[in-house]
Amino acid sequence: MAKKMCNYPRCGCLTDGDTYCVEHSSSNSVAYNTIRGCEQTLYNSTAWKKLRKQKLTESPLCEHCAIVNEFVIANVVHHIVEVKHDWNKRLDMSNLVSLCNTCHARIHAKTRKK
Repeated sequence: MAKKMCNYPRCGCLTDGDTYCVEHSSSNSVAYNTIRGCEQTLYNSTAWKKLRKQKLTESPLCEHCAIVNEFVIANVVHHIVEVKHDWNKRLDMSNLVSLCNTCHARIHAKTRKK
């Protein structure tokens, strides 16, 4: 069987056709991909789509912009506690905030810097 490069970032190991080398096969990247797959399933689910619509109906303005008296239409529903940190809060209305794209991007930019 042909050797393949490990898919882990900056790993130069060759595998026997597996996605990850022995060192990275049980690492965070595999766990992350599993969680990410669950997140994608969540965001495509009927339950999420209904909850998102309900949240935007109840809070149609960006909740962060409203704090500084700016009134911008919200088009994103954001999890305060990220799904990857607490899966049980994924459909909890109290864990959701309505945001505009700008505020949502700002929040995620801060998260990436940490």
